[in-house]
Amino acid sequence: RYRLRGIRLSHQEAVALICDEVLTAARKGVAHGDMVDYGRSLLTADDVEPGVAHMTPFICVKVCLAEGTRLVTIFDPIKPGRAATFGMRLDRPSGTGVRFEPGEIIHVDLVRIGRTGNAHGFARPTEGSINSGEVRRRGLRLAKERGYQGA
Repeated sequence: RYRLRGIRLSHQEAVALICDEVLTAARKGVAHGDMVDYGRSLLTADDVEPGVAHMTPFICVKVCLAEGTRLVTIFDPIKPGRAATFGMRLDRPSGTGVRFEPGEIIHVDLVRIGRTGNAHGFARPTEGSINSGEVRRRGLRLAKERGYQGA
């Protein structure tokens, strides 16, 4: 309810939301590894009050599965927000990229977009200079409205 209203979550609220969602996933029969990935996908630093992500290095949830109870431990459950990476690009040569499968977690190096900072893309969330506060606000708003994960 708070997230729908744009209200950032407190530490207790963030932990409760992740625990509730993971418990629901367990009831639906989701596999242990998938529950961990799902728990890590729910919140970003943009969704919580400042400092909450650093206060939450891991969350443990005891779930009931068909084979018995299991402990689901989610490390770094609150990822950095999309705003932290706005104006960045993959540190890869032009025309190359990084491939990964859905749900796979990989680490990539990012660098600032250089020169004029003009960014254009197929989804058109920015269409302008990343150095402009208005372009940044519009881009992040559009990403959230369009359901981009982590926005």
